[in-house]
Amino acid sequence: SDVDLLFLVDGEVGPLAAHVAERIQYVLWDAGVQLGSAVRTIDECIALGREDVSACTAILVARFLGGDATLFHEFSTAVRRRLLPDLEVFIRGQREAMAERHGRFGDSLYLLQPNLKEGAGGLRDYHTAYWVARASDPMVRDVGDLLQVGLFTESEMAEYRAALEFLWRLRNQIHLLAGRKNDQMSFEDQEVLAKTMGFADGREGELPVERFMREYYRHARAVQNLSEIVIEQCHARSRPRD
Repeated sequence: SDVDLLFLVDGEVGPLAAHVAERIQYVLWDAGVQLGSAVRTIDECIALGREDVSACTAILVARFLGGDATLFHEFSTAVRRRLLPDLEVFIRGQREAMAERHGRFGDSLYLLQPNLKEGAGGLRDYHTAYWVARASDPMVRDVGDLLQVGLFTESEMAEYRAALEFLWRLRNQIHLLAGRKNDQMSFEDQEVLAKTMGFADGREGELPVERFMREYYRHARAVQNLSEIVIEQCHARSRPRD
């Protein structure tokens, strides 16, 4: 996966800001990092977020790495007030985008060669739930906060964490196996991944790949169902109360 860096400036980009951004980019490129970066003001970020849905979600979940904390606080406040003035519209748009994505990559959890990122029960379902939760409540900073703000019970939180950790580990293994970014789990990959992930023969002659895929479907189902719970609860909270 790539890394996106935002160099946030207060006003016009001066020579110092341009130099720092350039040097950091070169260092990361030399280290082999796939890097996307930009130098922008708060107003430019808001304008871009209004035009591009992907930019909007990236700006929404931006994390402070270093520099002027006061400027970042101003940025976060501006995003919430100016980029997301109508929370219900944002959530509805995210749900529509998720449905459209499932239509392209497979509505069923039980595809024989699933896409770990974009398909039903994939990591993008989690991302959508996180974006919606982050937009709904500024207290949400990471997945554990879904419990703290009352979107999950403790058992649901434990199940969600276990499912995400399985998918993250599996996706890393697929990348390593392919030697590049790859999210489609082919039949050939499944045989290798079953052994890499530590699955052995089961009872009554069940093959490692069969046990592995059953476990994958279980975790994918958890990600899909629990992500939908988060989105639905946030949507309900966003509706005007009589």
